[in-house]
Amino acid sequence: MNKTDFAILSFIRSKNSPVDVLSVINHFYRHEKWNPTDLSARIEHLLSVRLISTKLRCEPFANTCVSITGNGVNEMDEYSTQQEDMKFLQTELTRQAAASESAALSAERLVKTAQEETNRARLEAAAARKDADKANRISVLMLIATVANVIIAAFSLFRK
Repeated sequence: MNKTDFAILSFIRSKNSPVDVLSVINHFYRHEKWNPTDLSARIEHLLSVRLISTKLRCEPFANTCVSITGNGVNEMDEYSTQQEDMKFLQTELTRQAAASESAALSAERLVKTAQEETNRARLEAAAARKDADKANRISVLMLIATVANVIIAAFSLFRK
């Protein structure tokens, strides 16, 4: 990339819309006194290596290319190259497939984690039930022992 390409890119990257991008291109044509054919070739090169195509791909400028004449940037000509569109669609489909696969793996991990948590909760509940049963048995035994002590104490009082 030469200094001219770097200058074009640095201005274009600071812009947010295709209209702003075109105004930058127009600025370079009018104020830098560049040859329109040379500027057009540079911009087409930058578009072909996809350094600025994302700026020009948003609506309503999708499937358009820059047209430069002797009067500067005067219009955007509609065009659609099947190969470029197919590459874009293939990239988009690949990205969506990867995202779907990633989401499916995440969902599987979540389901597995939920199942493990459920099993852990069941085991803890069973252990708690066993502990409660032991506590109930101990309380019943303590109650029986207390009643027995009361009966023994009552008999010992009546014997005297």
